[in-house]
Amino acid sequence: MGGQIITSDRGSLEIINTISTLINSKTTLHQLATMDYFFNPTISFPLHFLNQLALDGLLK
Repeated sequence: MGGQIITSDRGSLEIINTISTLINSKTTLHQLATMDYFFNPTISFPLHFLNQLALDGLLK
């Protein structure tokens, strides 16, 4: 797994750290697809975008 993010938004730094941790821990797409991320129905979607990316990768 690998990732690339280009941003000037300081809020996106947490995503960069998350991707780095996933790479260093050799997380598989299967593991990523079922990881638990924060969910609040009033402000977020049921699937985190990383879960959705993993599912898309598994379905291809």
